[in-house]
Amino acid sequence: GIAAGVDPGVRGLESELTGGFRLFANDVVIDGFKIVEGAGPAGIGSKSAVFMATGTTGHTIENNILEGPA
Repeated sequence: GIAAGVDPGVRGLESELTGGFRLFANDVVIDGFKIVEGAGPAGIGSKSAVFMATGTTGHTIENNILEGPA
């Protein structure tokens, strides 16, 4: 996102995503986003900001703001 590498407590503009990320590949980086409301693994059910499919590895998830039931 626009704030990649910046601590969430000290930044200005945000790359805001309403929903969430669903990771089905390895080595995904999610950095510098504001994630609002989350999403279910298949778009239904329990919500999460980041859903990682079974067996995926090597993710880096940092410097994000999670808002709502995420």
